[in-house]
Amino acid sequence: RDRRDCEFRPRFRRPRRSPRVGSLSRSERPSGYGAKRAGVLGNGTVADPYRTLPPAELVYRNPKWRVCSFESKWDTNHPAYDEIYPECPARIPESLRKRLAGLTLTCAKAFGLRGYARVDFRVRGENEVYILEVNPNPEISDTAGFSRCLASAGRSHADFVVRLVEFALTRAGKTSTVFAGTKVSR
Repeated sequence: RDRRDCEFRPRFRRPRRSPRVGSLSRSERPSGYGAKRAGVLGNGTVADPYRTLPPAELVYRNPKWRVCSFESKWDTNHPAYDEIYPECPARIPESLRKRLAGLTLTCAKAFGLRGYARVDFRVRGENEVYILEVNPNPEISDTAGFSRCLASAGRSHADFVVRLVEFALTRAGKTSTVFAGTKVSR
């Protein structure tokens, strides 16, 4: 299909979902591949090394929905919207958490990522880990998955935005007294 034939879909703000009551236990989750995401911060330099955020997991309540599609993320009327939900931090074994963090750092170095990024994985069990995507520019609104990872690491969205400006200034070899030591809270 020709690229010009693709329909333009404007982005719109996702409505906030209320927290789920009684999320599924590990034994109730569908078997098969699990979707995991891990964020990374930093410029990959000695002065500003990469740091990983706690991984998140997309929990599929119904085995029918195995892909987190546009509709499952944004269309509140689609049946998949309530069947797939994020869990952050992911409830995974420590060995898998460390493996995902290591792979995230490897991807950040290999692709020369700067500032912030996210690596998406598919996981089967604890031994089969597949890198699905390296996203150098994931959505960073205060309701996005990246912000949930920040929150689970004890960082506010506002602090992250300030730090993002600092990342850019560091990369450019500049400093700013405006942002030096700035702490922002909500």
